[in-house]
Amino acid sequence: MYISIPLLLFLGAISGIFVVIMRKNQYLKKLTPDVHDLGTRGVLAEFFPEVIDKIEISKIREYQANALIELEKLVRKIRLVFLRIDQLTVSLISRIRTTHSNNSNSKVINDDEFVTTIIEEDTRTNSFEDLKKEEQNLIIEIAKDPKNFSLYESLGDLYVKMNNDVDAKESYETALNLDPDNIVLKTKISKSVLSHLAK
Repeated sequence: MYISIPLLLFLGAISGIFVVIMRKNQYLKKLTPDVHDLGTRGVLAEFFPEVIDKIEISKIREYQANALIELEKLVRKIRLVFLRIDQLTVSLISRIRTTHSNNSNSKVINDDEFVTTIIEEDTRTNSFEDLKKEEQNLIIEIAKDPKNFSLYESLGDLYVKMNNDVDAKESYETALNLDPDNIVLKTKISKSVLSHLAK
């Protein structure tokens, strides 16, 4: 009995398909090969015309452009979050260094040479930390206004101060892409390339 029910369902389905084909057979005989020409739409368009028409009606290009704009905004927000995390870690590192340097200063007060070297190291780290903070601030400003070539130029100048010629050249080139007629940027790029080659 359990075998007969699926068998009856299968036979009913086959007979239904046969009846549909026999009804359409007279129309199929009238068709010529010219009627079967699918043209440029293809086989899918012939089988699913409603779906293909809806896809063609919807403006995929516009949606794609809007989606890319929204994706860029999302990536910029994520970048800002990571930059803030980076600023927090830099401030935490500077606090750790200052406490460490205070402890080391109290240990070596007796010897003048060690004291002068510690003071020199502190001034170097402070100036480097100031440059890093300025770099972070410029990157945040660039994330807010990515079309401003002067921000990229300032970032390139900052990298020159930090002796980072590769990043300076990249920043100058980005600024030059935004302002192609700027002669000052061209000279700065050539100077950064020459200083990089000299090293």
